Amino acid sequence: RGRFSRPKISVDTRHPQTVALALELGVDVNNDVSGLNDPAMVKLLAQSDCEVVLMHSLTIPADPRVTLPEDEANPSQWLARWMENKLERLQHQGISRKRLILDPGIGFGKTSLQSLKLLRALKPLQALGCPLLAGHSRKSFFKDFSSVTAGDRDPETLGASLALAAKGVDILR
Repeated sequence: RGRFSRPKISVDTRHPQTVALALELGVDVNNDVSGLNDPAMVKLLAQSDCEVVLMHSLTIPADPRVTLPEDEANPSQWLARWMENKLERLQHQGISRKRLILDPGIGFGKTSLQSLKLLRALKPLQALGCPLLAGHSRKSFFKDFSSVTAGDRDPETLGASLALAAKGVDILR
């Protein structure tokens, strides 16, 4: 007989007041799309024991005109350096690396080609030693590689999901 545990409950927000309420209600994971840039958010999460998704984005809300430099040959290496710096700062602010989940922010501040390169070359991010999350489902970057609309991108999403699972990505979203 197998034992089942309750699923983890996650909240996606960049607003500390929402996280405070969610923590009171027993949320297990906080996903802040702003990359934990709000000091109030960091302080609140440092006082909790929930897991924390650290997502990279250049702008919130996402602005498709603001991306990594077009000539960035290796977005995975660039992002790994950004993540490492952020991990060190968060650790000094009281959020243990053991609680962090890394999300490269597919489509957030990246061109379609950069997003594809990230999905194909995850080793620099995996080398940081934190679980890795890939939020790629039906993303708009697929439009540059397929002519189908967002609602019809399930085959593209499935193909990417299988490839990411084979690469050892911990969480597919």
